[in-house]
Amino acid sequence: MKRYDPSDMLVFAKVADLLSISGAARALSISKASVSRTITRLEEALSTRLLERSSRHVNITEVGRTFLVYCQRVREEVEAAEAAVGELQASVKGLIRVAVPLVFGRSVVGPALPRFMLAHPDVQMELQVTDRTIDPIEEGFDLVVRIGQQPDSSLLTRELGRAPYAAFASAAYLSQHEPITHPDQIAKHAVIDLFNSAEKKDWVFERNGKQISVPVLPRLDLNEAVIRRDVAIAGVGIALVPSWMCREAVRDGRLVPICPDWTSTRINVISALWPSRRNTLPRLRAFVDFLTEIVPQEFGLERPQAAIKDR
Repeated sequence: MKRYDPSDMLVFAKVADLLSISGAARALSISKASVSRTITRLEEALSTRLLERSSRHVNITEVGRTFLVYCQRVREEVEAAEAAVGELQASVKGLIRVAVPLVFGRSVVGPALPRFMLAHPDVQMELQVTDRTIDPIEEGFDLVVRIGQQPDSSLLTRELGRAPYAAFASAAYLSQHEPITHPDQIAKHAVIDLFNSAEKKDWVFERNGKQISVPVLPRLDLNEAVIRRDVAIAGVGIALVPSWMCREAVRDGRLVPICPDWTSTRINVISALWPSRRNTLPRLRAFVDFLTEIVPQEFGLERPQAAIKDR
């Protein structure tokens, strides 16, 4: 295989970002001819075509997409090296690619995000709100937010908060039944939760160190917490959902907490995860710090109980 300059990989990554040779030339402050020669040199060295070019369009070939993953990693390492030894170490600027779960993104990250953007005017952000599990290493994201217990991995992890669950029902539903003064009474009611066809269906509550397990009667087995909340608002039954999702509905009277002096033992851990090679980037550290402080403060989550954890 012919040799090529590793800096050629950065040029190819920029062309792939913009899908334009002329756009990459402008972004890199070099000539269009120089960019074209670089791509040709890479293709000759690799003995394959990386781009399909026409007079108007540039498309990445399948081989080019595979090669791009490694080019992006080279670019990340260059950025990290510059951050470690240069002026960038103290400067929060550049692009951050972040992926967060759908409901959490809409309800928590979205409202808080302007504060970070206004505080750091030199930061650009690509935010993907999705319930698809994204691998930040394979897909080139700087950071992902995940909810629930995470398996061991090579990613660095910081806990953002712990979201407790609670039982809620509409005032209309409660008006049709005897007052619920103790969790044991929930056993007589229709409930809405995610059971995953479990044989044992119960809710566990605690108060003053004492736990009780309440067998429940499922009316609706549903894997989407927002819909569970909305079905409860409509008066179908009692739903067990994360408390932060119900704050507004409780404030305006659409939902009423059930036995608020008892606490559900169910808790979701909300974590930020990112590749260790990104850890030296000031913009990433600033965003992680921002989430750690703002998310619990603004949205009523329990405070984080751990700092960065290298799994």
